Amino acid sequence: MSNTVLKTITEQCQGECPHCRSNNLDYGVVDFSGDNLLWFPFICDDCGASGHENYIMRYSESEADLEVEE
Repeated sequence: MSNTVLKTITEQCQGECPHCRSNNLDYGVVDFSGDNLLWFPFICDDCGASGHENYIMRYSESEADLEVEE
């Protein structure tokens, strides 16, 4: 009987699977964590690895639309 263990691979490879480097990822729904963290879960359609891409949000700008008479 063989034992299997879960191995975590952490790489900076946005849009690619950290295991096989495929860009054939099936993304799930974005999840927010804390004040400025978000992550996109994915499953690699080529090797079957599952994981998530982590992002740190930062404020960029505010924008508003309003009607004005010309």
